[in-house]
Amino acid sequence: MTLSIKPLEGVGKVKFGMSSHEISEILSKTPSKFYRIIGLEPQTDAYFNSSFQIDYNNKGECVFIEISSNKNYDVLFNGINVFKTNAQDLIKITSKVEDYDHNHPELGFSYIFLKLELSLWRERDRDKYFTTIGVGNKGYFSKPNLERKKEIETAIYNMTHTRFGKVT
Repeated sequence: MTLSIKPLEGVGKVKFGMSSHEISEILSKTPSKFYRIIGLEPQTDAYFNSSFQIDYNNKGECVFIEISSNKNYDVLFNGINVFKTNAQDLIKITSKVEDYDHNHPELGFSYIFLKLELSLWRERDRDKYFTTIGVGNKGYFSKPNLERKKEIETAIYNMTHTRFGKVT
């Protein structure tokens, strides 16, 4: 199987703005679900042994797709196999389309291409290949949703300041 990344659109037939139900019908699978941050809605859908993950906004619309390297499929961006192309080469090739954020705090591990709303990630900055690619809807990286950020910060605060649901 081949999955084609289309910045600002989606991955293959999975498009930004789709619901969890629509996506599960397209993929002909029922996803497993988990919270990226415990207790923070909405949940993330995971397919193909969690190597294909989809995040939703509070309206239930797909806003981010993250794909990890998996032997069962190839992932293409502009016709290039993301997980079989040397990381340094992939950075150069992608930078010809749009440059990455040179000030990102995880630079070396993570490369964020703001205008493409695209991320490349590897566990160690010396790894030869990237292991994850993510693509978001318009504004996902370039203009983070402040309301969502506040919601995440509140969830993290509640997790770290409560014990068994009671404020400590």
